[in-house]
Amino acid sequence: MQALRSHDQVYIRGLRRDIVVGRDAWGRSGKEQPVIINARIYTANAVKDAAQTDDIALGIDYSKLCKTLGSLMTNSESLHALAQSIATQLPHHDNITLEITLPRGVPHSPAGITYTTEYLLLTPPSNWRLHSLTALIPSLQVSCIIGIHPHERTHKQPISISLSFGTTDSRPILTCYQEVAQAVFDDVESSQYQTVEALAERVARTVTTDFEIYGVTVGVEKPAAIPGIETPGVKITRRKGFWEERKS
Repeated sequence: MQALRSHDQVYIRGLRRDIVVGRDAWGRSGKEQPVIINARIYTANAVKDAAQTDDIALGIDYSKLCKTLGSLMTNSESLHALAQSIATQLPHHDNITLEITLPRGVPHSPAGITYTTEYLLLTPPSNWRLHSLTALIPSLQVSCIIGIHPHERTHKQPISISLSFGTTDSRPILTCYQEVAQAVFDDVESSQYQTVEALAERVARTVTTDFEIYGVTVGVEKPAAIPGIETPGVKITRRKGFWEERKS
């Protein structure tokens, strides 16, 4: 689904708390970990009215919004439960986007995992609908044998892997993202491919075959490959059953 972007917005970026959200990177329950939230409140009139009159009372008080958001960041059994709890208790406008990051929530991933949800708020205020959701593990760091040159067949080199799960794919990942990350890390670390394309497809197959995940977008970057640039890379999207369909 396309994101709802037709209205003005007020946002809070980088609100951080240490709370319990599901399991930590080591799979332990009940352990606090850092949680970072970005929130966007979309509104048809509040920003326009405040701009036209230069009257803060007609806008959205982002100081109060920040305090409210912080008070709603409480211990939760999962990322989805935390997002749902916050969205249904924030001041109601047209729609809300919540981006929740666990920067230490995933092994071998310096950026952790980010879960993004968009809620379309209807009337009465208690009537809301989840519009879209995505989950992103942006940067699994692993070294492996990759490339065609003689030195690349001898020495491992660093690879960065991203895993993105769309609207229909995200909920299952929320119960097993540590296991998915570890499985991908172990699989890639022991692999030997000549192309990043083949490696990306192997990762996609591991994710969709070994776990109850319908589809995934895999990015593979090889930062040491070409001097003078940040990195080359490839990105592919694969669904469960892709390989069986290709055979037929």
